[in-house]
Amino acid sequence: MKKAIYTIMLGDNLMFQFTRRAMQIYAEKVDADLIVRTSRLTPILKHENNLSIVTACVEKLFIEDLLQIYDRVLYLDADVLITPFAPNIFEVYPDLNTVYLYNEGQYIDRSSCVHNIYQLFDYKQKWTKQNERFIYYNAGIMLCSKNANFFQYKSLEEFESSYQKLPFHDQTYFNYLIQKSGISHQSIDVRFNRMDSLGKPQERLQAFFIHYAGYGYSDHPQNKHQTVAQDFQQLYENKTPIQQAFNFVLSQQSILQMLQNKQVENAIQYLQQQIQLTPQQANLYNDLGVVLMLNPQYHTQGLQLFHHALKLAPQNLAFQTNLKLAETITSLQKKL
Repeated sequence: MKKAIYTIMLGDNLMFQFTRRAMQIYAEKVDADLIVRTSRLTPILKHENNLSIVTACVEKLFIEDLLQIYDRVLYLDADVLITPFAPNIFEVYPDLNTVYLYNEGQYIDRSSCVHNIYQLFDYKQKWTKQNERFIYYNAGIMLCSKNANFFQYKSLEEFESSYQKLPFHDQTYFNYLIQKSGISHQSIDVRFNRMDSLGKPQERLQAFFIHYAGYGYSDHPQNKHQTVAQDFQQLYENKTPIQQAFNFVLSQQSILQMLQNKQVENAIQYLQQQIQLTPQQANLYNDLGVVLMLNPQYHTQGLQLFHHALKLAPQNLAFQTNLKLAETITSLQKKL
């Protein structure tokens, strides 16, 4: 199966050197071609008043052409930093008949965008909902397949006449195409599109794909390249103890801080006490497993804890990733 990762990096934004390096590392890891658009390919639309934004919006339409060559295409905005412990998204979401994006509508009310579509296109179909809220996907990260190519339903003339009137431009238009096409669609886990708008910015380094949309965890959009650089350095260069141990995923920032301060015994005692108080909390078993995996003497116990965490929360991607890493470590240890 041919896979591609596609991104658009127009101009000389300083953050591109970091996000591109991380994408290249990930592409090699998941056996995909990395395609970086650095110049314009699509025709200029009428009335373009912000070339940097509008051009990137239009260049996303090139995904349709890529799907003529590749079986699956993962689109990433240029301000997405992939963390080194991110699992293979192509394996996590394997259905070739489904398009995968993050449903930000479950956290942010995007009803105005939906109503805008109804009015602008005189749309008559029923818009799908989840928990009584309109489904509205963020288009910064999209996993598409040949059999789930909603781009084939686009009209360049339609897009050209409407993109300035649509909030969030291409994003709202793509949501319209997904609804209009009837193609199967599903939300990805928030850790595959972790944005500042979701709150708790200090937890972003525990995500798989960090999306620096908008202010991008900074005080101003113009400064977010500095945040990206700092995060890249911490994730890929100045690794914390927990990342040195095969990049395990912790659920509690406080445990990470203990490990950074070399308070391993304190972390173990704290987690053991918490497990006694709340024995059904899966993340506690996961985090204790991570701490124990730092010492080869306790690898067996660490494996058991990961299994128990997954027994309590079998769909948790972070726990699944940790278990695979722990099994790899244990297997390598036996061969030494």
